[in-house]
Amino acid sequence: MKASRAIEMLKGYKPDEEIYIMWWDSDIVEMFSEKLLTEDNWNQIVDSLENNEVGSEEVTDYIISEVEDEL
Repeated sequence: MKASRAIEMLKGYKPDEEIYIMWWDSDIVEMFSEKLLTEDNWNQIVDSLENNEVGSEEVTDYIISEVEDEL
């Protein structure tokens, strides 16, 4: 998902409404994996996550697996 889409989705909430958000970006993944990602690498991981509808609890393990196995 593009950040602009997430921002647009959040506009529907009241400023004081409680919500729970989890997100990953390439910087966060690099902290966990200690490997540098190219923009193309990260885009491939995001596409794969979105296509496979990976659950939030599985996301970190999935991303690390992709980073470690594919890069």
